[in-house]
Amino acid sequence: GDQFQMALNCIEANINTPVIKLSHGGFDTHENQKRHHNRLLKQLSDAIFDTRKYLIQLDEWDNTIIMTYSEFGRRAYENFNQGTDHGTAAPHFITGGAVEGGFFGKQPSLDKLEDNDLVFTTDYRSVYDSILSAWFSVESNKFKAFRLEDVARIFKV
Repeated sequence: GDQFQMALNCIEANINTPVIKLSHGGFDTHENQKRHHNRLLKQLSDAIFDTRKYLIQLDEWDNTIIMTYSEFGRRAYENFNQGTDHGTAAPHFITGGAVEGGFFGKQPSLDKLEDNDLVFTTDYRSVYDSILSAWFSVESNKFKAFRLEDVARIFKV
């Protein structure tokens, strides 16, 4: 929440900053994941909810996207410590006034694991391409080769 407030202060002050990166640690849940994960997701949810309300008041909601990412996914099954270990696939959450609602990409199958890992179905680079090309109008970018039409529809036209 404090980091979101600092970002909102920059937006409200009209500081020309096209990208603001915030960090929320603690998701490396190798043990007692349910308890930790519930708390972490509530913190994130509350911060995004409050940020959205304030961006609407500033008339900036349609000019802002919020995207989550992680440098690693999680395993599909719980380990012996009621947590999950590092895995290969993870979702992105993207919201904003110009973001089309819904799910994009194909849900990974729990029936087709490789070494107990989900097999990712959407390359994260296709998401980066969509943001660069559709949001920032940078059509020629290093992620263009990974473009997926399904993911390219993230933003309202």
